[in-house]
Amino acid sequence: MKEHSTIRPSRHVVFVHTDSQVTTDFKRCAELQDEFRIKYFNDHESAWQHIHANPTDVQLLITSLGKSTEINTERNRPGLDLISKIQEHHPDIPVATYRGNPIIQKQLLRKGQIKAALGQNDVIQLGKTIRAHGRNIPTRVLIYEPDTFLATMLKDKLESHGHRARIISDPVKAAHYIQKNRDEIDLFLPDLSHVPGHAENPPGLGAVHMAREFNLPVIATTTRNDSKHIDDLKKRHGIIQVMRKPEDLEKLIPWIEQHAR
Repeated sequence: MKEHSTIRPSRHVVFVHTDSQVTTDFKRCAELQDEFRIKYFNDHESAWQHIHANPTDVQLLITSLGKSTEINTERNRPGLDLISKIQEHHPDIPVATYRGNPIIQKQLLRKGQIKAALGQNDVIQLGKTIRAHGRNIPTRVLIYEPDTFLATMLKDKLESHGHRARIISDPVKAAHYIQKNRDEIDLFLPDLSHVPGHAENPPGLGAVHMAREFNLPVIATTTRNDSKHIDDLKKRHGIIQVMRKPEDLEKLIPWIEQHAR
């Protein structure tokens, strides 16, 4: 599949800690939850360079502090400097600390410089922390849906959760739109119900193949309930999830927020 040089980076959490063992333990626990993307850094300057280059895609910064109770010591300074830079240049990015000195963390919380002070046990519920304190980054969804009522229902559902949606009712136009505007789409949501006169292939498959060519994640919708049809769409066409209309509508938002580019 083609990679495009200006693809929008995945929305993600930034985790920075200078102790490699702490990072390894955090990563092992976080990956078991499989709810979010995390980029790891072992020094604060590298983390800052990444954040400064991709500010609109960072949901939450989780940074280490030293163990000293003195706020201006050398051990605390790198983490505090990073927090100050975020406040100055990207104040909409929320910050949490991880396993820092409780006294320093309380001061930062009281001043509003951080949203949360996380301990080792908080990693078990990291998804809850990210949802509570992380920034919501709207997902840009392209909908191919020939049924006007269903298309509007999907669009309203997405926009009610802070996402953005564009509707295209023609599969050929959807494929052309993807080809020309792939950097403005985070996820493709096509209808892949079978239509009389189209043999075995739903009309939207051409647009799906175009989306996959540019590494766009695809969550399909269908009015069919048979598991063979759903499994076939996933295995043969690289589709992440298949939503049965309308009964799976409540699953749509969690799926999109998990899998969007």
